[in-house]
Amino acid sequence: YYTDWGSDTVKRIPAGGGAPTTLASATGLIYHRAMVVDDTHAYFGDEDGIKRVPKGGGAVTTLAPGYDSVMLAIDDTYLYWTEWKSVDPDAIRRVPKAGGAVDTIVSGGSLADPWGIAVDASYVYWTELDGGRLRRVAKTGGSIVDLAPAGLDRQAGSIAVDDEDVYWTDTTG
Repeated sequence: YYTDWGSDTVKRIPAGGGAPTTLASATGLIYHRAMVVDDTHAYFGDEDGIKRVPKGGGAVTTLAPGYDSVMLAIDDTYLYWTEWKSVDPDAIRRVPKAGGAVDTIVSGGSLADPWGIAVDASYVYWTELDGGRLRRVAKTGGSIVDLAPAGLDRQAGSIAVDDEDVYWTDTTG
């Protein structure tokens, strides 16, 4: 699944190769970046909101209008995203996959350009470009835990988590 900037479309392509299928044409997609999928929908964000489209094709639904996501993560109930210098200066947010109220998990001055995001059963993990920190917080909010503090001469990008470890990319080389 992917968004095509040139044609403002959401598409899928078989894992084994083949022709892409257009799921939706959405005039006005603005700088769409990240995408995640579950059993029924493809979710993506752009500078105008957090959106979804059925995997079989159909209308694009905006779940969180006005929010500008950087990266996305998903669990059984929520869609999570990092937000960088849009509605709040920096934030980690979530919205129910079926739609509903947006929850701000953490925001403001304690964050420094949040980028990559991942979730497990209990926590939201993210990277920060400014200073290269790796952090986590309970899915319901609370105190932030620094897993790798700032100042280690890195620029942490994408992030993934499994049952034992946290993995990330370092864009400093």
